[in-house]
Amino acid sequence: MTEVDAEMAIHVEALGAEVVARAAAAAILQVQDQIAELSEAHGRAGVIVRLRARSKALANSGIAFEQIVSLALERAADDIAWGRPPLANWPTFIDEQERPSTADRFVVRLDVGPPEAADAAAAHELSRSIIARVLAEEADAFSAARRFPLLLRRESLLQEALWDDPRLPATPEARRLMRAVAAALQESLGPSAAPVAAREAPPGQPSGLWRRLLGRVQAYAGLR
Repeated sequence: MTEVDAEMAIHVEALGAEVVARAAAAAILQVQDQIAELSEAHGRAGVIVRLRARSKALANSGIAFEQIVSLALERAADDIAWGRPPLANWPTFIDEQERPSTADRFVVRLDVGPPEAADAAAAHELSRSIIARVLAEEADAFSAARRFPLLLRRESLLQEALWDDPRLPATPEARRLMRAVAAALQESLGPSAAPVAAREAPPGQPSGLWRRLLGRVQAYAGLR
C-alpha cells in the first residue's frame, strides 16, 4: 500500500466512524421517542416487552441503520428493566475507543464469506427503501434533489462501515445483505451524480441534469 493509499484508507475510516456515530445518535433519539409513545399506553413491563419485540423484528435487517436501532431497542429495554435511564450512557458506535480493530473485522468477514447471487435482488429492494426514507426526511423536493448524492453516499458508507462490525449481533446472512446494499446504493448514486452537489443549480432555473435528478427524487419519494 502506498502512502497515498494509506492516507485515503485513514480518511475513509474516519468518515465511516463519523457517519456511524451520527446514525447512533439518530437511533437513540428514535428509540427514546418510541419509549415515550409506548409509556402513554403501557406500564413498565409492557414497554420492555414491546421494545424487545421491535428489536427482534429488526435483528435480521440488511439495513445498517435498522441494525443500530435493533441494538438500541434491546439496550433500552435492559436499562428500563434495571431501573436505569434508557440509553443515557450508551457509548457503542459513538465512543472512539469502542471501534473494532481490523483483526476483529477480518474474523467477521471470514464468517460472512463471499457474496451470493440471491442477495442482489433483495439488496436493490432495500436500497430503494433506504432512499425513500432519507428523501422523505428532507424539507422539500428541491432540498432532496440538491442533497441526493450526499445522502446516498452517507447511507452507502454506513452500510460499508457496519456490515463487518463485530459490535452488531447480526447473522452472517444479514451482514452479507448489508454488504450487497452498500453496492446497490453506490449503483444508484452512479458516476454522474457525484459532481451534482458541487454545482447546485439554482432551484428557480434547474438545468437539464438538475431536472433529471429532481425527477429521480420525486419518483423515489412518491411525489409524482
